[in-house]
Amino acid sequence: MALRERVPTAGPGWQECGAGWLLRQLSDDDADTLRGWLADPVVSVTWIVQQVDEECGLRADAQALRRHRRGECKC
Repeated sequence: MALRERVPTAGPGWQECGAGWLLRQLSDDDADTLRGWLADPVVSVTWIVQQVDEECGLRADAQALRRHRRGECKC
């Protein structure tokens, strides 16, 4: 596999929001679902991380999701 083929799956850079990166890796339907979960303060970030890790095989960072949820990220 060429390096340029790996770029879309690379992790977020140090100036990039981890939640924003994660949303771009998901299908449109899954990204909409994740946005809905993040918008609902009743939904636990820990639970969201578990769902993303199990269903999508992507590592979700709980702290990045919390910052994104509070609007304290670079998105």
